[in-house]
Amino acid sequence: MPLDQAPRRRRRAILVVDVVESVRLMRLHEDAFIGRWRRFTREVQVELLPAHGGRLVKSLGDGMLLDFRDAHAALAAGLALRDFVERHRGGAQDPVAFALRMGLHVAEVIVDELDIYGSGVNLAARLAELSRPGDITISPEARDECVDGLDAVFEDLGEVYLKHIDEPVHAIRVHAGSLHPGMIQSRAWPVDRLDGALASVAVMPFGGLTADSPMGELIADSVIAHLSRSDSLRVISRLSSSALATRSLSSGKIGELLGCDHLLAGRCLAVGSRRLITAELTIAATGEVLWADRIESSEEELLSPDDPVTREIAWQAVRAILERSLRHAVNTPLPSLQDFSLLLSGMSLMHRSPPRDFERAGEVLQHLVGRRPRAAQPWALLAQWRVLRVTRGLCDDTAAEARHALDHTRRAVECDAENALAPAVEGFVHCHLLKDLAGAQSRLDRALAIKPNEPLAWLFQCVVDGFRGDGERAWNSARRAISLSPLDPMRPYFDGLAASAALAAGLLDDAVMLAERSLRLNRNHLPTLRALAIARVERGELALARELGSRVVALDPDFSLRTYMSGAPRGAAASTRERYSMALRAAGLPP
Repeated sequence: MPLDQAPRRRRRAILVVDVVESVRLMRLHEDAFIGRWRRFTREVQVELLPAHGGRLVKSLGDGMLLDFRDAHAALAAGLALRDFVERHRGGAQDPVAFALRMGLHVAEVIVDELDIYGSGVNLAARLAELSRPGDITISPEARDECVDGLDAVFEDLGEVYLKHIDEPVHAIRVHAGSLHPGMIQSRAWPVDRLDGALASVAVMPFGGLTADSPMGELIADSVIAHLSRSDSLRVISRLSSSALATRSLSSGKIGELLGCDHLLAGRCLAVGSRRLITAELTIAATGEVLWADRIESSEEELLSPDDPVTREIAWQAVRAILERSLRHAVNTPLPSLQDFSLLLSGMSLMHRSPPRDFERAGEVLQHLVGRRPRAAQPWALLAQWRVLRVTRGLCDDTAAEARHALDHTRRAVECDAENALAPAVEGFVHCHLLKDLAGAQSRLDRALAIKPNEPLAWLFQCVVDGFRGDGERAWNSARRAISLSPLDPMRPYFDGLAASAALAAGLLDDAVMLAERSLRLNRNHLPTLRALAIARVERGELALARELGSRVVALDPDFSLRTYMSGAPRGAAASTRERYSMALRAAGLPP
């Protein structure tokens, strides 16, 4: 870009790289360190950055400022940088061996030919200062563009204070690794045999339009809505398939990560005022095409309440997989792309850890229901936000939030009686906030009759099953929920409730694995801490259990076993609650 042109504001991933103890190395071995650093920087420019689509903005002699299009490319480059450092070591006694610490943030910055500017660059630098030698510390904005267990393994550090930044910043530490042993794989659990589904399918966002257009997500969302009406298919959540949409992965790898047999993908191209939709269904493991077609449409048709294009794609896909009819559904999509962008923003913010982002999600969804009061999905999501507000400890008035949530689900049902999320959330309100298991079960039955592939309905079902003391059913419900959305942004929440289901089933090893994985990304979730403490006691690990008990008391000084026992819903199995109470007493929880 010529310097006389105005710089542009862009959303970029900023990776700041610092050399640990560079001042000491420079003072003791100046010439050798400078020579080593120059060779290292040259290799980074020639080998590493082109492979990850990055740009060296500047090298300062003891660090680098790197610019990337997205966070998962920047994170991959950061992990590769650590390997590069090892190549430049001269052995155990090397006097100029150096280690790196890095910070990664995604933000709107001003970009020109020579530099990048903005507060986002400063935040990335402060995160680098927080890192230990060899560490990468990232922001929630960067974390949201990555997938835990695929790009790396993440550890929630909570909110920290950084130099020259007034407000606390949420920080996440990165551990290198691909799919770790604790990552649940659908193929390890015979879910298809449990639920009667004959096949599974993931719908990838359709490409072809501009990067900031949500049309591809909207088409995939509508196709999924139609496919999910079939009780003969297990349909993967769009939140999970979207997490892999921009990755250079084979169909076999995507199928492995999502635990599905088939992939449905396509493109949407602008041809004058019309839209040309191409779609193909493949066998994930082999890439073999089972069905493909091209359909011409208009943007108005794609946004219509009963869009014929996505309905036809779903129909043809099911015929190719199952060779039998698919029950159709009439959905009520939002009537503009701007509204759909707001919906995606609200969903994304609702699943972030910082409370300010979570509260912002409520503002976005409130604004959206004001704009489109006849659309069901925003109302259902706003009800879900109300429930999560209580479970996250951000609201003390449970009764008021329950009234608000039930009002939102009622409005969602009035807009679309076939919306499954509304009765699913309503079931959780009855279970968790109103303490009414019978009422919860009737709502969940309704949700699963409408949409047998609704992940949250199965997740809330595992909670109801656990309260009733049916551990085996709770565990099966939890497994199905996770298999339907294996890379869900709410994965810590899924894992925490699944840990309790495993505990109810007496599967202590699974309970510990799931609880620890949940807490690694949401470290202060009290129900998960309690579940892990119970599992530790029952495995005979009393010292570890008492450490967890101390954390529970520190986070919730008012907790007592008396209130815990009295807080069970009506109809809950007394024997299960007593079993847990005895374990919590052994973990040091007060009576």
